Amino acid sequence: MKALDPSATMKRVDPTASAADNADDAKHKLTFRVKGKEQVLHQNSYAFEPFLLKSGIFRPAAGARVTHAEYVQIGALGNTTVLFKGEELRQDDLRVLLALIKLRMGSDVRNVLQLTPRTFCRENLGWSDSSDSAAKLKASLLRLYEARLQVTYFNGDVGRYSFVADVKISSDSCAVWLGPCLVEMFQRNTTLLKIDQRLAMKDGLESWLYGVIAADSILSFDLHELKAAAGSTYEQKDFNKHIKQCCTKLKAAGIISKAEVVKGRLIVTKCKY
Repeated sequence: MKALDPSATMKRVDPTASAADNADDAKHKLTFRVKGKEQVLHQNSYAFEPFLLKSGIFRPAAGARVTHAEYVQIGALGNTTVLFKGEELRQDDLRVLLALIKLRMGSDVRNVLQLTPRTFCRENLGWSDSSDSAAKLKASLLRLYEARLQVTYFNGDVGRYSFVADVKISSDSCAVWLGPCLVEMFQRNTTLLKIDQRLAMKDGLESWLYGVIAADSILSFDLHELKAAAGSTYEQKDFNKHIKQCCTKLKAAGIISKAEVVKGRLIVTKCKY
């Protein structure tokens, strides 16, 4: 990205600094794990938390957004409980967050990301270079800043997260600090999403289903549970129809090789890369 060089905001390890200072820097370094192994960068992929990808925290919907003043439970697949407070997040907010995390990955999460909105929209989000896109970005950053969530994992562990710790917005720039709690979140196994595939999709049910499939290992989904996790307001038969249409698009994109509905379950096969 021309307008933002993440290395420019990295903290360098000072050889004259104390061991405690350097240890503190390492503690705040944003990395992720794949199959238990620590990773710093994965050139062509985004990284994100699989249990959140399989929930409705970034709801695939359109229209007016609901604001939750108190924690509410969000639909999720499996034995994970997700509580959320703030203005409803959608798949466009996930697009923004994935790009921010990609820029910060491998460096101190406490460092600021300086964004030129229209350039960031064009080069990192695949949006048009326009004032409307810049306004959309700024609104998303504020939603991510206000969002709070609590995740109770299948093993009883509890994670309390905020995605953006602080944000400062002006007419031609945005300063963003990611939440330090992301360091903890990314120490669990992480799902990788191919950047070109995710950017090529419209934000909605297709991009949500892509995240679900990427994050899952069994790849057999009860369609009623899938609808609940998506937070969909469609009638079940209409939801099933839209899911089948999404699968057709995912096959055309080379993400899955097969999709079929058997006894009320969607069964998919991923393409091998």
